[in-house]
Amino acid sequence: MAEPTSFYASDQIKGRVLTFDLTTGKRVAVRGGVGFGDGEFNSPYGIAVDPASGDLYIADRINQRIQRITRPGTFVMKWGGLGPGPGEFNGGRWASRRMRVATSM
Repeated sequence: MAEPTSFYASDQIKGRVLTFDLTTGKRVAVRGGVGFGDGEFNSPYGIAVDPASGDLYIADRINQRIQRITRPGTFVMKWGGLGPGPGEFNGGRWASRRMRVATSM
């Protein structure tokens, strides 16, 4: 496996995922923005990177879902959502406070 060249950080207030170059420390990409649509986030919290593809898996607290986006930032898929049903996260009145997310893999 190649050495990582990027560092990812979530900006929960502005609903973004930031990419920084590990060598220079400069920001090289911004993904997302506050919203409910594909590729948008409301309090992005956990970020995991697929070492084979470089795809990002981003846990979104308020939207109660996980989104998969490519390294360049193209939306691929999402799963979860607010509710008590199969494939949904928590549900109920206090769902956004109870969601637990893995912050590393």
